[in-house]
Amino acid sequence: MASGSNAGAIDTSTGIAGCATCRSRDGADALRVNWLSIEILNPAGETTYRNSFITDLPVDGDSVAELAACGRARWKIENESFNTLKTKGYNLEHNFGHGKQNLSAVLAILNLLAFAFHTVCEIADHHWRQAREKLGRRTAPASSRPCDP
Repeated sequence: MASGSNAGAIDTSTGIAGCATCRSRDGADALRVNWLSIEILNPAGETTYRNSFITDLPVDGDSVAELAACGRARWKIENESFNTLKTKGYNLEHNFGHGKQNLSAVLAILNLLAFAFHTVCEIADHHWRQAREKLGRRTAPASSRPCDP
């Protein structure tokens, strides 16, 4: 942590520490942020999880536990999403530095769109199957069916 920051109290019952209005670096023009840290211990007293978060939201005794839970949830979502993009066929870790100007950005955007589309399909699949069961099997191509009034 940068020098000159205001140290916050550590809640030993939760293992959550917070600091209000820390400077992100030395210097008068440094960005002012709020910092919090979480540490989870097992019954033997060994650390099983430790992380720190920086936020622009106010950190105080009433909000620090909720902010730590939100930070941990966000980290989990981001970590799982990036893991999927890297290891489940999207190959986002590949260097898309081909092309002279914008090809790398286009390929990355197409990868993200494919990921979003697959996520929506995964969420909607159950509902689609229920609708198809209710409506029954299609017997004629869509172009030959009459329009419903």
